Parts: sequence; structure tokens; C-alpha cells
Amino acid sequence: MPLLITAILLAVGHIGLSQHEENKAWSEIETRMEDTYENAFLPLHAAINPLNGIERFFAASEQVSRQEFTTFTEYALSQPEIIAAEWVPRVSRAERAVFESVSGAQIAESVIELRCRTGAAGIR
Repeated sequence: MPLLITAILLAVGHIGLSQHEENKAWSEIETRMEDTYENAFLPLHAAINPLNGIERFFAASEQVSRQEFTTFTEYALSQPEIIAAEWVPRVSRAERAVFESVSGAQIAESVIELRCRTGAAGIR
């Protein structure tokens, strides 16, 4: 009889210890997930928010000049998470020659990028 009681106590102790270890592991996973959310996702949202403002500016405007773009993006570029926002007007093939002649020296260091329908870029 004492041997049976000992075996039962050992089995119950083993089950209790296993559950405790599993709970501890889940608690650690939950803590890591919360840390990741607070340290990665919240700052990401804060970084993207100024870019959403730039997108809304373009959506609300029929045409945006280089000066308007520079003025409007000043705030976004003051955020440490934003490295650059560049003025890159879309120029059709038909407008390219006129654009290059009007832009002159401004385009000397620029690269015109052609995109195919799949979105892949080919640089010319």
C-alpha cells in the first residue's frame, strides 16, 4: 500500500511540475510577443503615419509641384525613422523628351526608370 501511495504522489507531482513548466513557457512567449509589439510594431506605425499624410496629399491634389512636395514632406523628413522622400514625377514615354529638355541640369544626375506591367524595373 505505501508503494502505491508513493507512485500516485510521484505521478501527481510530475503532472503538476509539467503544467507549471508549460505555463511558465507560455508566459515567457506572451512576454516576448508583448515586447515585440511595443518595440517593433508601435514604432513602425508611428513611422508610417507621416507617409500616409504624403499619400493623402497626392490623392487630394490634381497636380503637385516640386516646391509643394518639398514643403509638405518637411515634417515627415524630420522624423528619425524616415530616411528620404524623393520628388520623382511620373513621365510617360511621349513626355520624356520634353521633360528632359525642360529639366536640363536638374536631370543630369537623375536616373529615368522604366517599369513594365509586372512592376519590374529596367533602368535606362
